Amino acid sequence: MQNTVILAKRPGPEFPKDLSLFEFKQQKLLTPEEFQKNENLILVKVFFISIDPVMRVWISGAKTYLPSLALNETMFAFGIGEVINSNNKRFSKGDIVTGVLKMQQFCLIDITKDTFISKIPFLIPGIPLHYYLNVIGINGFTAYYGLIAVGKPKVGETVVVSTAAGATGILVCQFAKSLGCRVVGLTGSDEKCEFLRTELGVDAVINYNKEKNIKAAFKKQCPKGIDIYFDNVGEDILDAVLAVMNDHGRIALSGAMKTYNNYKERSGLKNYNVIISKRIVMRGFTFNECFENMGEVIGFILEQIKDKKLIIKEEILQGLNKAPFGLQKLFLNQNIGKILVQVDESFQEKNYSKL
Repeated sequence: MQNTVILAKRPGPEFPKDLSLFEFKQQKLLTPEEFQKNENLILVKVFFISIDPVMRVWISGAKTYLPSLALNETMFAFGIGEVINSNNKRFSKGDIVTGVLKMQQFCLIDITKDTFISKIPFLIPGIPLHYYLNVIGINGFTAYYGLIAVGKPKVGETVVVSTAAGATGILVCQFAKSLGCRVVGLTGSDEKCEFLRTELGVDAVINYNKEKNIKAAFKKQCPKGIDIYFDNVGEDILDAVLAVMNDHGRIALSGAMKTYNNYKERSGLKNYNVIISKRIVMRGFTFNECFENMGEVIGFILEQIKDKKLIIKEEILQGLNKAPFGLQKLFLNQNIGKILVQVDESFQEKNYSKL
């Protein structure tokens, strides 16, 4: 038997303060005899899972790059773990894998049906295993691709980053600074503004909860206009950015958090015409677009880590029972950086990262 977190009902206006939509359920594991009947099965012991903004879309029932999450189904989550049993030649016992391992202690995977599971070919000495869910995983890849492949930054350009104190935003800010850009961070509290200024060294900050006129705030903090906008929120913030964008500006659309709580009543863009008149490139993307150029991406990130240029901010909650609280914290905007859950409380880092 294993513990799992299931989605018992769709979120209403009481979410995220009320977590009653999540329930814990005991689930049977296959017997060795049942497991051996299917040559495509692997069994993974889940070490860590990642708490991410896209989870708000999943629990709504919307289809993304994953199929819709049905009620009474185990909650989707990116995770990392170890193969403890395998019937397939592609995976061996002891392999470290990452992908959608869900909120559960063990993940049974039919590799002919699951395309979001990949083996980490080698572990990088000195790199903690949970980094593969963050800076050398979904957040690092998202930051790299959005800023560098879509944004194409040049020295001296102004880069604005929304949710700048979040897991991805923190990395975008630092990558942009390392490439010689002027960085303006957008966030929602004085504490996060202080973190961005003092610890990350961004050039300017905007607390959107304190600004009566967000467009005027952008004009003040970006006197030479905005060249690149890394967007995690959409809606009115994106609309205000458009009004201040420079000609030939680039907008990387990474997320739309403003629509996640009530995506059926989206307000859309009023400044849409600016995209045409200023010849702005606005492109949506997903982190897995990095996979075609993975060597260059990881090389760039590791260089930043090696030179001690990166501040990696994480909070690791202990035990699967803390997973719903991680979601609550994320959607109440109480986090700085990445939230992770250590599912296997007996996990020993020294056995994997060779620190």
